[in-house]
Amino acid sequence: MAQPQQPQLTTQQIQQKLEENHDFLCKIVAANQRSPQGLDPGTQAQVEQWSSRLQQNLMELAGQADKSTAGTGQQPAAAAQSAQSVAPPGISPQK
Repeated sequence: MAQPQQPQLTTQQIQQKLEENHDFLCKIVAANQRSPQGLDPGTQAQVEQWSSRLQQNLMELAGQADKSTAGTGQQPAAAAQSAQSVAPPGISPQK
């Protein structure tokens, strides 16, 4: 089953998704650190919602990366490697 074509994301939209992802990750980590024995049902539901939104954003960004490398002859992994220095605020790029 083919997925519907997503519109091209602008640089601003990509940056917003990266910042949202950073925020979701921080919230998820903080929730798990506050309650290492297990999360209460309300917090667990919130963490699941953040995780779902994070996954959705990651899939959209991956789709965008695939589209942006389609005409360049670059494989997605090569494009990711060349963009390694891009990271949301507060995150150090991996080397």
